[in-house]
Amino acid sequence: MKNKVLIIGGDKDVITLINALEGAGGFKLICVCDTRDDSPAMIYAKEEGIETSLNIASFLDKKKVDIIIETSGSKQYQEVLHKISPEEVKIVDAYAAELIIRVAQRKEKTKRYGQLASVEKLSQIFAEGYDIYNIASPAYEILKNDFSLDLLVLLVFGGTNDDFMVAADNEVHDELVDEIVSHIEKNVGEEIETKISRDRLNIMNYRLSEQRGKVPELKSVIAAPLATPTGVAGVMVLGSSKKDVFTKDSMLVLNVFCHEFALFVENERTKRNLADSKMQLESMMKSMSEGVVAINSEHEVILVNSSARQHLQVEDVRLGKPIWESVSDQSLVYLHQDMISDKKLISRELEYAHSEKPKTLKFNIAAAKDSLGNPNGWVMLIRDVTKEKEVDRMKSEFISTTSHELRTPLAAIKESVMLVLDETAGKTNKEQGRFLSIAKRNVDRLTQLINDLLDISKIETGKMELRIDKCSLKDLIGKILPSMELLTNENKIKLKASIPDGLPKIECDENRVTQILVNLIGNSIKFTPAEGEILLKASMLRFGSGGEFVEISISDTGCGIEKKDMERLFTRFSQVDSSLTRKPGGTGLGLAICKELVEMHSGKIWVESEVGKGSVFTFTLPVIRRTR
Repeated sequence: MKNKVLIIGGDKDVITLINALEGAGGFKLICVCDTRDDSPAMIYAKEEGIETSLNIASFLDKKKVDIIIETSGSKQYQEVLHKISPEEVKIVDAYAAELIIRVAQRKEKTKRYGQLASVEKLSQIFAEGYDIYNIASPAYEILKNDFSLDLLVLLVFGGTNDDFMVAADNEVHDELVDEIVSHIEKNVGEEIETKISRDRLNIMNYRLSEQRGKVPELKSVIAAPLATPTGVAGVMVLGSSKKDVFTKDSMLVLNVFCHEFALFVENERTKRNLADSKMQLESMMKSMSEGVVAINSEHEVILVNSSARQHLQVEDVRLGKPIWESVSDQSLVYLHQDMISDKKLISRELEYAHSEKPKTLKFNIAAAKDSLGNPNGWVMLIRDVTKEKEVDRMKSEFISTTSHELRTPLAAIKESVMLVLDETAGKTNKEQGRFLSIAKRNVDRLTQLINDLLDISKIETGKMELRIDKCSLKDLIGKILPSMELLTNENKIKLKASIPDGLPKIECDENRVTQILVNLIGNSIKFTPAEGEILLKASMLRFGSGGEFVEISISDTGCGIEKKDMERLFTRFSQVDSSLTRKPGGTGLGLAICKELVEMHSGKIWVESEVGKGSVFTFTLPVIRRTR
C-alpha cells in the first residue's frame, strides 16, 4: 500500500519535490497546500492534475494522509502542526524536506544527463549514415534500458509497401503485429490520414537475443506520427510490459527521436529519389545519339555524355574545366564566345576535320536557368548532320540538274504556243485562242517554279552570286510598278507607292532586289481581296556606328496571318494554308528566297500581321553593303 503524502509550500523547489514523489514507488501525492493559490508549486500541481487546497484541516485525518512534508521553515507553524495532527501522521520538517529536495534535484540532474546522453547516442546513429533498415536495432538498444522497453516498432510509409521494422528481445508473433496496427489506427489514425493495409506490410523482425519466447503482454504502449515538412512519413511505436513507463519527462527523448527519425526518413527518400533520377538521367544520356554537354556559369564542363565525346573525337573531357582545355579546336572557342555574348538559342553548323573523314556537326546551345529564373549556365546539344548535308547536296544537285533540263523543252513549248497564238502558223478561232492562253499562263507558272527551284538550289550550294552596283531605289521601283499594276487592276486592287525624294543610292544587285519586290508585292496581291489596297513605302534609317539603311515595306489589307504561322512563314516549301481548297497558288519558295536574298545583301526581313486586317512585310538594305 502506498503512503499518502501532503505537501505544504508553494515555491519553485517544491516542483522538484512533486516530480520526485510522482516518479518514486511507495508514495502517492494526494494534495499540495499553500496560502496562495497562484504560487509556482500550486500552478504546477493544477497543470499536472494534482489536487490543491488553501486549507489543510480537511486532510489531517489519518485515513486521508500518512505523511506531511512542511517546506515553509516556520518553527511556530510546525509546532501548531504537531499539536493539531494525529500521532499516526508523520510530519517531515523543513530541514528534512530541504534534504529530500536536494536529493531529488540531484536525481533530476542525473536523469537529465541520462536523457541528454540518450539523445546524443540517437543523434550519433543518424550522423553515422545508417539507412532506414538499420535504425531499429541500435535505437532499441539505447531506449530499452531508459524506458524498460520490450518492443520498438518503426512503420515507414512507402510506394507499394510499408516497411514495418520491429526490434525486440523476443520473437514478435502475428497477433502482436495486428494489435500494434490496431493501436496505431486508434490513436494516431487521424494524423496519418491513411488506412494501414496488413497485406502491404513488409515486416522485418530484428530479434536481439537468442531467446525463443514471445514478447510479453504490453501494459504501456505509445504511438507517435513521424511528421515531416511534406507530411507524415510513418509512425513510431514503443511498448513495455510495465505500467506507467512513459512519463512526461521521458517524452523529451522520445520527441527528439521521433523528430530526428522523421527527418532522416525524409532525407533518405530525397536521396533515393535523387539517385533514381540520376540513374534515369545517365541511362537517357547514354542512349542518346545527340551529344550533350552542360556548362555552368563559370564556363566549366559539369556534364558530358558518351555521344558528345564521340562527336568531338575526345576520350576524356575534363569536368570542372573549360571545354577548350579538352577540345583543341579554334571553331569551338569562337562558338563559346558567341555563347557568352548571346543569351538566346544559338544554332551553328561547324565543319569538323579531326577524323579521317571530315564531318559536319550541328551545335544547338541554350541558356539554362535556376528555379528563380536566373541564368546559371548553358546546355549544348551536338548532332552529326554529315549525312543530312550530303543528302541535301545530292537533292540540290538533282533539283538543279532537273530544272536545267526542263527549261529547254519548256522554252520550246512556250515558243510554239506563242507562234500559234500570234497566228504566225495560221488563223485560230476564239475557242482555240482561249485554250492557248491557258497553256501559255501555265507554261509561265511552270517556268517561274523552275526558276525558283534553281534559285533556292544556288543559294543552298553557295553558287548564288550577286552583281553589286550602285542603284537608285526610286528608279528601280518606278520600273516595277507598271508591270505589277496590270495584276492589281485585273484583281481590282489599288497599288500605291510613297517614295521620298533624296533617298541615297544603295549598293545592291538590281535584278535580285527587283525579284524581292516582285515576290512580296505578288504575295500581297494573292491574299488581298477585290477593292483592297497595297502600299509600298521607303524611308531612311540611321543606326549610329551601325550604318545607314533603307527600309522598304509592303502593306496590304488582306486576310492577315495567325501568330502560330509566323515562325514558318519564311521556311522553304512552307505555306500558311496548304489545303487543297486554298485559292492562291504557289510553291512556298517565294518568301524563303526573299529572306535569303535580303540576308545576302546584309539586310533583314520581317512581317507584322493581324488576322482580318492585313499584313506588313518589311525589309532593310544597307546603303553601303557589308560582305559576310
